[in-house]
Amino acid sequence: MKEYYACLALDVVNSRKMDLRGVEETLLFLRDKLNSMLSYSMLMPFRIRNGDELVGVFYRFSDSYKAIDKISNIVEKKKGLSFYIGCGLGKIDTKIKNNEHISNGSAIINAVEARDTFIKQNNEEATVWNKEWDNKIFYYSEDVPYQAINQLVYTIRMYRNKRSDKQREIIKKVKQQSNQTFEEIGKSLGYKNPKASIHNHLSAANYELVNEMEKSLRELLDAFQELLEKKG
Repeated sequence: MKEYYACLALDVVNSRKMDLRGVEETLLFLRDKLNSMLSYSMLMPFRIRNGDELVGVFYRFSDSYKAIDKISNIVEKKKGLSFYIGCGLGKIDTKIKNNEHISNGSAIINAVEARDTFIKQNNEEATVWNKEWDNKIFYYSEDVPYQAINQLVYTIRMYRNKRSDKQREIIKKVKQQSNQTFEEIGKSLGYKNPKASIHNHLSAANYELVNEMEKSLRELLDAFQELLEKKG
């Protein structure tokens, strides 16, 4: 049974127009933040390569989406910052698998291809999913129907992008305070009808629907990986 991995290759949008020290600080910040949250799930924690890109490799295909979600949340808080994010699914063929300058294989090649050929060159296959956002995301692999993944990512982003600031605030509280009831969360926010108000906001934000779509995406990614590894 062969092992398959997911690689994320990030590049700062318009990095050549930015101060080099600023690009470096941005990448160092993002590297440290992501590794502190995700390194347990990574074959190769995020490393800076070629001075202006960030590369990391995950054991599980599904964890690549978890990383993309973390990146999106971090970038939302830093205005004027956006990334090209290519995700490649495949193998790491080199004997050394966790060195950003030596490791190579279809997972890394596909990630760079997704970022540099599909996203940066405005390939139609990637452009259709990225018109609405500054952060460009694209999955690529020759081994699986990758556009099914991109379609799910796009739909999730569309629903999440339509949420109001208030809806985002409530969803954040619901996730952070999972031990509390809607009634308790609503009271802490000062609503006269706390339980109904929280429920209505979550319904308007398609909270449960998005959660189910994200669950489906993770299941699809895991299913692709299991099929490839069984096939060998």
